[in-house]
Parts: sequence; structure tokens; C-alpha cells
Amino acid sequence: MKDYVIAIDVGSGFVKAAIGRRSPSGIEMISVVEERAVGIERGLITDGPQAAETIRRVIHKLYESSAVDKFEYLNVIAAISGKSIFTSSNVEGMISLRDNRPIDEKDVSKVIEQAKTMANIPNDHEIVYVHPHVFIVDKPETGTVRNPIGMYGKSLKVKAYIISVDAGVLRNFRSVFHAAEVGDVDFYFSPIVESYGVLDDEDRSEGAILMDIGRDLFYISIWNRGSIYYTQVEEKGLSQLLLRDLMTKFNLTRELAEDLLMKSRILTEEDYFNIDDMVEVLDRRRGLVHRIPLKTVSAIISSNMEKFFASVKSNMDQIDVYSKLDRPQIYLTGGGALIENIDAVAENVFNMGVTVGLPNVETLDDTYNNPRYGVLSGLIRYYFEAPNAASKEGSRSGGGMFKSIVEKLKELF
Repeated sequence: MKDYVIAIDVGSGFVKAAIGRRSPSGIEMISVVEERAVGIERGLITDGPQAAETIRRVIHKLYESSAVDKFEYLNVIAAISGKSIFTSSNVEGMISLRDNRPIDEKDVSKVIEQAKTMANIPNDHEIVYVHPHVFIVDKPETGTVRNPIGMYGKSLKVKAYIISVDAGVLRNFRSVFHAAEVGDVDFYFSPIVESYGVLDDEDRSEGAILMDIGRDLFYISIWNRGSIYYTQVEEKGLSQLLLRDLMTKFNLTRELAEDLLMKSRILTEEDYFNIDDMVEVLDRRRGLVHRIPLKTVSAIISSNMEKFFASVKSNMDQIDVYSKLDRPQIYLTGGGALIENIDAVAENVFNMGVTVGLPNVETLDDTYNNPRYGVLSGLIRYYFEAPNAASKEGSRSGGGMFKSIVEKLKELF
């Protein structure tokens, strides 16, 4: 079953899962399902039993919706994120080489391992990703190379970007997956894998800024010349940026505010004839229909997002992003990217091209060809096509047998 994999995106609002498939025509994402992230907030486990039940329900749904043989034997990969759980650093490593022998993969692995020992990471962290920027054979004056295999020299040096995750957080996720009877899971960092699920090689080479606006989290990844050199996660998602204000302004529950947000859009100059449009939101519990002026909702969304993007731009200015990127382009993903015309607001603030990022794997249903599924797409593509330039670390969980939950599911049918 090497051509299939189960991918799970543990998001701040939803836990999504899909089966990835490698076929002669390419990489595909099939049988996509999702559940509200009960027991999980801002990327962290807040209620172990509830979180395990969420994972269990997602797997149950995926099993029911798929027609894959030997489902219980598929490998499982998952993406996690959170503001306080990770660190990143640029490091260097160097090893000596024997004369008259070309550099091979063992040498590359060895110098990367040496770089990992130089990383300034907390003692309670585990490394989950290593991305070599460049290699130097012998002296810097000889220039940098992308791939030193087959070259000759006396020393090999690497400059790399390393990401580590809090080991305690990983233990909690392992425990939850184990309780859900899903063992042997490889965990990856969402901002990294999504970069592979939305951007292509050309994007990462020319300069790409990936911004994911989730329910409770916002994260950014910046790439140039094929290398990542900056990631950041903030606890500022749609809940903090928009939903609270919509709930207060129109006296709505969170569920109704989410419905209102997804039915609304940011008005532009071309919407002059639609300025008096109303948005209808059905309150099933009270049997009411709220009719809310679109222009009022648009003003709240536009104003709040302008302020937020301005703060992001200010942070980017501090790290001098623009001078480091060749031809920068912004890609918006996550649920926030579904707000119509949000790309126009971002273009106004950043003064550069902005695109809504879509999954770069094939989807059998166009419903899933939208920015909410970039992480799932990235997990699947990274699993099948992990670039040679990146160390496919991941953090391996142990214990439990995934097939046990499937065997129990079979007993139900």
C-alpha cells in the first residue's frame, strides 16, 4: 500500500483527513472528511478524551467514505501547529572529507546531523524539520552549491534552517492518537508542509510569502531561492480578528457569526449597485432569520483585516523581507482566504501581488480545491515527493496498532 497514505490536519477549528494516492497521472487527494476540533484549541490539546474522540470520528468517517483495500495498513501522517510549541533557527555544520573520494549521501547526512547539534533549541524540544539552504565545499570563495553529491573536496559545510517542537506537546498528541487507536503517526509542522501543498518549485525559488488565516491561528512562511528562512505563528485567527466583533455588533452566536462571515464579502468600487444588499442568517434554535446589511459587515471585515495586515507588514519590514526576495508574491490560505476580495485588501496593504493559494494536488471533488485544504495537500505531496533538499524528519509516534480501530469499525457494519 505504498501508493496510499492517510493525512490528518489538526487545525485550530477543524480536524480534516484525507487519503492521498499516487497514480500514473500524479498525486491525488481523495475521500476528504472533517470534524470540529473538539478538545483542541489554538493547536494544543485541551481535553485529551474529547480530542481522541474527534480523531476517532474523523478516521471513522474516512473509513466509511473510502474504498481502499487494507485501509488499516496505510501509513498515517499528521500536521500540527501552535504559537508556543516551536522554535526555528539558522545553523551551520561542517565535516572533514577524505581525499580522492566524491561526496555521497552519507556525507550530506553526516553534515546535516552535525548542524543539528549546533542548533540553539530548548532541551525539551524535538527537531521535526531541517532544510539545507546551501552547501560549501572547502572554502566560501569557491561558491555555494545546492547539491554537493559527486563533488570533491577536503571539507563540507552546510547552512540550514531547523524547526523544533515542544516534546511535551508531541507526547500529548501521541497520547491522543494512541487513545484513538491510531498508532505510528509521523507528525509535521503545518506551515512547512502547507508550503509544499500550495507552492511549486518556481514559487519557492522566486520568492513566496505563504499566509494561513485559520480559525484561531495565523502563520506565515517565507521562501526564496528554494529555501525557507522565516516562519511565525500567531494566536490571531478569524475568531480574534472578525468573529468576536460580528457577534457583538449583531448579537449573534459564534456559529451564526461564522455563517454570516462565509456568506458575506468585502465590497469594492464595482459593487456600487449592490451596496444595499442584505445577508440572511438563519437562527434555527430561535426560528429567526437575521437580515444584516452587507455594507456594514463589509466595513467591519475590511477595517479589521486592513489593520491586521498592516501589523503583519510592520513585522515583515523589521526583518527586511523585501530586500531578500527576488520577486515576492503573497499566497493566502486557510478559511480566511475564502472571504471574497480579501486578496484585494491585502494587495492594498502590502503593495505586491496577492493570490488565493489552492491545493496543488489533484482532487476528485472540486469542493476540496479551496484554500482550507492546503495543509492536507502538503502532507500528501510531502509524503510522496519529499524534496531531496529537505530532511524528511517528522516526529514518529509509537504504540498502538492503527488496524485495531479499523477492525472495530468493521464490526459495526
